[in-house]
Amino acid sequence: MVFKHKTMTESAALELRKAILGGVYPPGTHLVPAVLEEDLQLSRTAIREAIRELVGTGLADSTTHKGACVADPLGIEEIREIFEIRYQLEGKAALLGTRQISADGITEMEGLLEEMSGPRKGDRYLDFLLNQQFHVVLYRASGWKYLVKVIDRMFDQVLAFRSSLYHRFTEAEFEATVNWETFKPYHQDHIRILEVVKARDPEGARAAVVDNLKRGLDGLEKMLVFLEQRLT
Repeated sequence: MVFKHKTMTESAALELRKAILGGVYPPGTHLVPAVLEEDLQLSRTAIREAIRELVGTGLADSTTHKGACVADPLGIEEIREIFEIRYQLEGKAALLGTRQISADGITEMEGLLEEMSGPRKGDRYLDFLLNQQFHVVLYRASGWKYLVKVIDRMFDQVLAFRSSLYHRFTEAEFEATVNWETFKPYHQDHIRILEVVKARDPEGARAAVVDNLKRGLDGLEKMLVFLEQRLT
């Protein structure tokens, strides 16, 4: 996923992912290239390729004769297990990536961190995707081609689960939750990650990434508790 100098397919995949996470296309929505071509103002060929990419990450399902549709989010038990795997896998990828990342890779991480800095209006889900790319740039430096794809897919599943919780909020609750103030601790985590990567501190990078992931799971758990208490 690239945010600058995107190909048509990358642009289509990015717009589709934002629409799915933002609830424009809820679970079960059929992803029809002819309709999406008009919605997104992108070529049908690029949209078909983007749909195939999303099927590969698990954000969409595809069946013979029925085509592709937006996938249902996972349940919390499976999300918890995914995080347990992520602690190990992403921690090791961060360690290896810190040893091998190039100066260009560090510059890319700096640029993504800058894009995530400060309040954002309008595109409220973009920071989640920028966050994902920030991590993936580091992980790719590990040289783990297949496992980075696995990490990317797990990232997408967590984002889909997170957005499914947000869609249960009222607009006021959403505004109180998805804002710069609530993102500041995560931003501080990213600053720390970048600092230890630039210092070429592999173990520090492993610890910083795992701490950031644990904060992410804790945030999901707190949202679940809030939603459950609201219903009682």
